[in-house]
Amino acid sequence: MSRPEFTPETIGRTPRHKSGVIATGSWKGDTYRVNVYDSLSDFVEIDGTAWEPQYAVALQGEPHSYLEGWWKTKAEREQVQVVRSVIRECGLECAIRVVRDLWDAQAVGFVAADSPWGEVRGVSFGANNEDEHRMQARDLLEFLNGDWADVALEVQKEDDWVRLKASDMPNSEFNDGEDLWHLMESFEQEVTGECAPEGFRLADAGLVVA
Repeated sequence: MSRPEFTPETIGRTPRHKSGVIATGSWKGDTYRVNVYDSLSDFVEIDGTAWEPQYAVALQGEPHSYLEGWWKTKAEREQVQVVRSVIRECGLECAIRVVRDLWDAQAVGFVAADSPWGEVRGVSFGANNEDEHRMQARDLLEFLNGDWADVALEVQKEDDWVRLKASDMPNSEFNDGEDLWHLMESFEQEVTGECAPEGFRLADAGLVVA
């Protein structure tokens, strides 16, 4: 197939600054588009994506933010709420001390200074392994700083767009163009049921600035 003309400047961007339709196409009377969204919602719910936290995370954004964190059990959810409260009332360093004293001596704190939710302070805990928490914190900072994108194939149904397939991955994986090219191929196959179909291409639509 012909290679989509996407550049690192187009896809390697901060989603909260630029997002929108990057490709369009038509097949058997239906209209399709590829749309880029911020990958992180106000509640960190990342099930089914390319990456998800392995351990509990408490996140506290600015007062208007509903950002909460990540947990797998009821007990972890209660712990996350306690940690968020301590961050709000006493600060991040105090929260880290509390978590280390109560649940995980190797918990790690982190700060995303300029995220879509303003400054976000967080604590990763539950692994009892500082290296694991540092890796998790680094991945979360990529999310919080807008370095991940949700790239979705959608079909138009009446006045609405319906999602058919999506990929959630860091912008760094798009920067050489190869991953985006393969993703577009998979989207075209999703539409036509054929590998490298004749007569259907998702054409560059330019980038819509949010």
